[in-house]
Amino acid sequence: METMERLDRYLLRYDGKDKLGRVIQYVLKGSSYYLSTKCTGEMKELGLRLHGAYKQISVTRKTFRLGRWINNGMTAKSILERKLGLDDVLNIMANFSMAMWALLDNVIWAFSVKVIVVSKPMQLYIRTRQRQFRIFTALCKLIVALRTTQRAAQKGARERVNKGMLNCAKNILDVFSYAKGSHAEWLVFNIDCHNGVSGIAGTFASLIAIYKIWTTKTLSS
Repeated sequence: METMERLDRYLLRYDGKDKLGRVIQYVLKGSSYYLSTKCTGEMKELGLRLHGAYKQISVTRKTFRLGRWINNGMTAKSILERKLGLDDVLNIMANFSMAMWALLDNVIWAFSVKVIVVSKPMQLYIRTRQRQFRIFTALCKLIVALRTTQRAAQKGARERVNKGMLNCAKNILDVFSYAKGSHAEWLVFNIDCHNGVSGIAGTFASLIAIYKIWTTKTLSS
C-alpha cells in the first residue's frame, strides 16, 4: 500500500511523469534502431513502427516543455542574488545553457508540428545548437557533482558520496545521449553515438533521474 501511495505521489509530479516518458522514449529509440538495422522481415517492420512511436513521444514531451526556459532563467537569477562560489557559477551557466536548450526545444516543437515553417538547413542548425547547449549543461553539472562527491568523500559521508556518483553517471550518460550531430563527438572519444547508443545511454540516465525523484523525502511524506 505504501508503494502504491508513493507511486501515486510520483505520478502527480510533472518531472516524475516526464522522466517516465523519457525512459519509454529512449527504450523505443534504442530498440527501434537495432530492430530496423540488424533484423529483417517482421522484426524490421516492428523496428520501424517503434521508431514512429519514439518520434511521437518526443513531440509530446516537447509540448509539455513549452515555456520551461522561464524556470531555468529564474533559477539562474536566484543564484545570482547570493554570494557566488565556483559551484554557484557553474550552476548559473548550467541553468542558462538549459534555458537556451529549452527555448530551442520550443522552436523545434513549433516546426515539428508545422506551426512555423523552417528550412531543412536551419532545422539542422537549430538541432545542432540545441544538442550543444544540452551537452554544456551536462558538463557543468558533472563538474559540480565531482566537486560535491570529493567533499563528501573527505568528510566520510557515504550516502552523499553515493548520491554524487549517481549524479556523475547521469551527466556522463546525458553527454552520450546528445553527442550525435552535436559537432562535439570528441567528448565521447568520437564513438558513433547512433540511435542505439543514444537510446541505451538515455534510458539509464532517465532511470537514475527516476530513482532520484523516487527516493526524495517529499515523495515519502
